[in-house]
Amino acid sequence: MVLTACGGGGGGGKKRGGTLTVVTSGDVDDKLDPGYSYYQLDFIYNYAVERPVLSYKPTDLEKASPDLAASYPTVSKDGKTVTIKLKHGIKFAPPVNREVTSADVKYAIERDFQPRVGNGYVNLYWADLIGSTDYKNGKASEITGLTTPDKYTLVMNRSRPTGTVAAQALALPGSAPVPKEYAAKYDKGATSTYGQHVVATGP
Repeated sequence: MVLTACGGGGGGGKKRGGTLTVVTSGDVDDKLDPGYSYYQLDFIYNYAVERPVLSYKPTDLEKASPDLAASYPTVSKDGKTVTIKLKHGIKFAPPVNREVTSADVKYAIERDFQPRVGNGYVNLYWADLIGSTDYKNGKASEITGLTTPDKYTLVMNRSRPTGTVAAQALALPGSAPVPKEYAAKYDKGATSTYGQHVVATGP
């Protein structure tokens, strides 16, 4: 696969823009669905078009920094509650064309649990979300442990004190927002086809 990209603009006396060519012996693993992405090459492609809650800066690989989030998520003293505050004004690309909200991150994490999406790490990092088992088994229409007090706040309520791990995992592509009103029709059937119709939010 060959991937090329170009950009323009400049500032501060530094040359910006140009062309990047990436030559690999592999290909993206089936689709660009952020909920499905699992391998390194998948992540490279996803991070070029999606904004997860947290991202790693090239100058700081020790701890992820807020990306979609306005600040690093806070974890309660008992380790069971993670609170995420989102930035204002980040928008989905066409055809959605609206501001990203906490409901979009909620749906993104919920669909990570759907067998039809095929997420490879959700049961490792977010399995302690209250209500996730009932949702995964089709006994509930949403994960009760994910709440949105307002359009810029998402709260993750957990059954065990694993909030720190859950917060760190918000740097994975599976936390990138997905607009339910657009994606739900692709999230039907045996296998989701959202990856063929993904809507960008970044970088």
